[in-house]
Amino acid sequence: MRVAFLGLGTMGAPMARRLLSAGFDLCVYNRTPARCEPLRSLGARVAATPAEAVLGAEVVCTMLADPAALSAVCDGPDGVLSAIEPGSVLVELSTVGLEPLVPLRAALLAKDVALVDAPVSGSRVPAEEGALVVLAGGPCDAIARVTPVLAAFGAVRRTGPSGSGAATKLVFNQLGAHMLAGLVSGLVLGVRLGLDPRELLASIDQGAFRSPMFAHKGARIIEGRFSPADFSVDLLLKDQQLVLDAAQRAGVSLPTLEAVRDLVARAVREGDGESDLCAVVRVLERMSGVLARADAAKAGAAVMAGPSDRVTA
Repeated sequence: MRVAFLGLGTMGAPMARRLLSAGFDLCVYNRTPARCEPLRSLGARVAATPAEAVLGAEVVCTMLADPAALSAVCDGPDGVLSAIEPGSVLVELSTVGLEPLVPLRAALLAKDVALVDAPVSGSRVPAEEGALVVLAGGPCDAIARVTPVLAAFGAVRRTGPSGSGAATKLVFNQLGAHMLAGLVSGLVLGVRLGLDPRELLASIDQGAFRSPMFAHKGARIIEGRFSPADFSVDLLLKDQQLVLDAAQRAGVSLPTLEAVRDLVARAVREGDGESDLCAVVRVLERMSGVLARADAAKAGAAVMAGPSDRVTA
């Protein structure tokens, strides 16, 4: 099967490698061409434009940062829509919310192309391991046709009709943001109360609220490992704004998510945007004068000199 894959960022590059490992005939495109070279060395064809990438492709996959990036790749004289093959399927793997899918679906239908919205749940390491969860919404026949491609990324779950994959991912994203806020708050509070953060994490891992996210991100926090990013604070903020925008259009009030969004936005303003999302803890550390680190308990809940001091890894 001939597959085009557009977008080779933190998630896209390992996902494209999974397709090569699975034996697909792959053509890749990225707006920063240098990101294509490792895939070329592994046997992928490299396209100079999105239009070139999709020529002859039976399945087109897009994995892009945000709605603006999706529009930049799809529209225009050299965009996906100018050259995508009738009868093919476009799989939108990004987290872009619901709104951009409406005009995209209409444009594709006019060209006899099906759209499957299939955002993925997971970060860089699961992408490398083929252990993502793919949330696929769209026509049953289109999903069936692209399932061999999606299975290279991980477990495939059909969520319902068109738009349901994107909607499910929004629910996932707000849940994950609340979990992160709870984790960073708990670690800072625990250290302030004299707890060893390592023991606190171990206790959480054996309790009713255990979570792989708590174990993984908690370990990064107490070891002070905030970069390179598995998933950045900048992207976390983008995703939460997508959720809140969708909620507003649906007439749903999410006051707790608004508070979490504001915490994440403050982390971005204070210079942590490119760090791993667990760097949100630094905001609470600066506000509370407490370091949520493995050696903090030895110092009796280490107190920083002042709230303006930067906490460095």
